[in-house]
Amino acid sequence: MNKNIIYIKEKYTIIKNQGKRVITNYYNQFENEMFEVFEGEHSIVFTFFDYCVRRVYFYSNDMDELAVLLRGLEGDYVLDFLTKEREALSDLFISSGFQLYAEYERFGEHIRNIDPEEQARLLKMYEKSGLYDEKYGELAKVEDAEVINRRLKEIFDPYESHFYSDDVLREMISNEWVWVAREDGKIVAAYIFTIEGRKKYGNFMYNDGPASAIYSVLTKADMEIAKKGVIYAYCWMDINNKKAIRYNTRIGHQKPDGLYDIIYRKEIAK
Repeated sequence: MNKNIIYIKEKYTIIKNQGKRVITNYYNQFENEMFEVFEGEHSIVFTFFDYCVRRVYFYSNDMDELAVLLRGLEGDYVLDFLTKEREALSDLFISSGFQLYAEYERFGEHIRNIDPEEQARLLKMYEKSGLYDEKYGELAKVEDAEVINRRLKEIFDPYESHFYSDDVLREMISNEWVWVAREDGKIVAAYIFTIEGRKKYGNFMYNDGPASAIYSVLTKADMEIAKKGVIYAYCWMDINNKKAIRYNTRIGHQKPDGLYDIIYRKEIAK
């Protein structure tokens, strides 16, 4: 049956008040959807279709009952689970028909604002390195949303990524959360982030141009972000993408903070 988030949160309250330890993978990510709901006395599982992927969320204080509900899902589903222990609940998910699909780790760094004189000095140093090119790096325009979104969906795995609608991406562009590089008027690189108070979350980044295109975008964007009072930046990286981790830790000075996003997938039986 289909229910809205109000019904689900009422069920949350009932489960929470049963006085047992609760586990969940829902942190108010989606509020305005209708969910397909499966429930027991101590658990609720709810799913919805998110840009070609059916996502699974749960809230439970009974692992056996939760396993039964998850096992009953028939079709193609993906489940994200945030944890400080990479193998936490893996036996439960695998016994319910899910398979490990991807593992991400969260990395972060403290950032600071720099005065105009230091900024100019750094940019000259970057230019000498050959990575920075002043011609690259500008705020995206609202009319760029569809082009950027289409490219994101071509590049990134929908089971690992959480895409935006064109309307949401337009709003992010209006918030100055999207930077691009252009060649002959066409977008060749993009950097998409959100600002949450004094924190910046790096959502997506791609580069179809030279290395200097994305490096210049990141440099300009981060300098402007620091002016807005942002003091901490973080992102998720695939633990198997050693190249990205090496770049972000050596050049970006980011460090893992101990939180993982473990992604499981249940495929249609063949």
